[in-house]
Amino acid sequence: TFQRPQRAIAPGQICAFYDGGKLLGGGVFEEVL
Repeated sequence: TFQRPQRAIAPGQICAFYDGGKLLGGGVFEEVL
């Protein structure tokens, strides 16, 4: 979840979640609503 609305997100883009320098997880956007 983003704190603010995001622009220009497209299917196939990668999203990653970090806590400082530690990667917590991620995925690929399949659909934009």
